[in-house]
Amino acid sequence: MKVYLCICSPICIYRLGISVDKDILKQLWVKLAVNCVMNPHTALFGWHNQRFLRENPMGVECARAVCEEISELCAKSGDVNIPPTAEELVEFTLNHVNSSNRSSMLQDVTAKRPTEVAYLNGWVARRAGKLGLKAPVNAHLARLVRAVEYDNTTCT
Repeated sequence: MKVYLCICSPICIYRLGISVDKDILKQLWVKLAVNCVMNPHTALFGWHNQRFLRENPMGVECARAVCEEISELCAKSGDVNIPPTAEELVEFTLNHVNSSNRSSMLQDVTAKRPTEVAYLNGWVARRAGKLGLKAPVNAHLARLVRAVEYDNTTCT
C-alpha cells in the first residue's frame, strides 16, 4: 500500500501557507509571544481575539507590555541570533492572529478545565527570574488566570 503525503507537493505547501524558516527558535519565541498575549486576555474577559485586539483600545498596550518582557527574555536567553524586538512581536500578533478565533485558554476557562497559563506566562515569569530579569506583566496575567481556574473549581 502506497501512502502519499500532500505536504510533499509544492502546490499543497502553497495552499496551506507553509513556509520554511531556518531560524525555528525565533519562530517559537514569536509563537510564545502570541499565545502569552492572546490566551490570558481572552480567557479573562471571555472575548474572541478580534475584540481584544481591535475593539479594545487597551489591547495593543497590553500586547506591547507582554511582548516587551518576552523580547527581553529572548535576547537574554541567547537562543536566537537576532532576537525579535517587542515591536516585531506586537506587529505579528496584530497582523497574523486569527481574529475570529476563541483561544484555547478561553475554551478551557469556559469549560472549567485547567489552562496552560503556567506553561506560557508562568514560564516566562519563572525563566525571567532565573536569568535575573523581571516579567511582572506575565506573572500577573498568570496569577489572574489561576484565580479564575481556582474559582471555577471551588465555586461550581
